[in-house]
Amino acid sequence: MESETARHEAQLALIAVEAAKKQQLIAFLTENTAPLLGTLRSYVQRMGLATGDDVPAVALEVLQEAVVEALKHADRFIPTGQPMAWLLGISVNVIKRKKAELALRARRETSIAT
Repeated sequence: MESETARHEAQLALIAVEAAKKQQLIAFLTENTAPLLGTLRSYVQRMGLATGDDVPAVALEVLQEAVVEALKHADRFIPTGQPMAWLLGISVNVIKRKKAELALRARRETSIAT
């Protein structure tokens, strides 16, 4: 019985830690959305995901997807580390996935047209 109680308390502690990390992540995002979005605009353009007037909207979409992914993995968030680098790494992975999806879609459209 004691073991079960200890296990339950450990689970509750883990849930509390994860909730605290999510709150810290949300606070970081709230304070740093503008610089993060600015960097993402340049990444989106340099990595060839969008050009011209499409860049801001695509960068915002990337940011939204990166935030969703970051919140899913908040247990890996280290507030005392480099949160901006962590979020940018997630964002780069989102950009790469989007580029792969576009390439796949372009191949399908080409093969259908031929």
